[in-house]
Amino acid sequence: MFKNIPIATVTEITGLLLVLKFHNIQSVLLYLVFHGLASWLIAIALRLLIKQEFRKGSIRTFSFLIFLSGPAGYVLGLMLYITLMLKRRVSPVIYDNVSPELLPEVEFRGRKLGESLGQIRNPVMVLYMSKTYNPVAISYLKESVADEEDEVRLTAFATLSRIESEIVERINLFKKDLEKVKGKRERFAVLFSLAELYWEIVYLNIADRELQEFYLAEAEKYALQALELKEDPRMEFLLVRIYLHKGDYDNAAEHLERAERLGFPKERLIPYLLEVLYKRGDFKRMFEVVNKFRGIMPSEPKAASIIRVWM
Repeated sequence: MFKNIPIATVTEITGLLLVLKFHNIQSVLLYLVFHGLASWLIAIALRLLIKQEFRKGSIRTFSFLIFLSGPAGYVLGLMLYITLMLKRRVSPVIYDNVSPELLPEVEFRGRKLGESLGQIRNPVMVLYMSKTYNPVAISYLKESVADEEDEVRLTAFATLSRIESEIVERINLFKKDLEKVKGKRERFAVLFSLAELYWEIVYLNIADRELQEFYLAEAEKYALQALELKEDPRMEFLLVRIYLHKGDYDNAAEHLERAERLGFPKERLIPYLLEVLYKRGDFKRMFEVVNKFRGIMPSEPKAASIIRVWM
């Protein structure tokens, strides 16, 4: 729960108790002061839970409406806050239910060495792949843009354009927020989001090759700015991935150590640590890391699969 909510509730109750106890004009005036402060605090909490496009002027609007409505307004504001918090914490659906009748037909052919996909080029398959945001799906969609069939080509192109425009739109919204926010915590959160979004474009390989270096540099810039405000293991981990992508293994190793020191799960760091050691030619230490897990595989799937290769 947002830490201002208990303070706001205590403030509101204190004001009401003063009125009930003293029954004079001074107690009413004090209640109005306490109620105004409580209205402002809960308005701040509500602003953080609404959509980005509705946030402008929302604190002023919420606090004004709650203040005018008196105690009932505060109770309604509190109920709205709890409702939005519960809605926010509901786990998203990971998999959509798929009817077997709607599955696309897959045409396979003899494969060359290294190939794994058949000739699956139809609009239905393109739509299915568009629901999965990962580098493999994006690569498939990019290949489909050059397909001979107009419907396949246009569907793939529209999907790629939509994915990129959605991410860029979110980036622009956060950049506008960055110009307004003053608090250290709020500024860190915006910088964190910008670094992740720029990295997402690079990781998914959506943009043209000419723009990849720009997006990567922006991700690094905002990540470093965020760390100037606050130490954070997630941000250190993001920088590990950024520097590995750039081939800067010394910086990747440095941020790996920081991420581990700040409490980032060690098992998730193993694949990246092994990659850094391999690229730097430190095979002795690499096998020392692998031997630690001989007989006991880590629970992290990616780490376990990589260690099996080296054992």
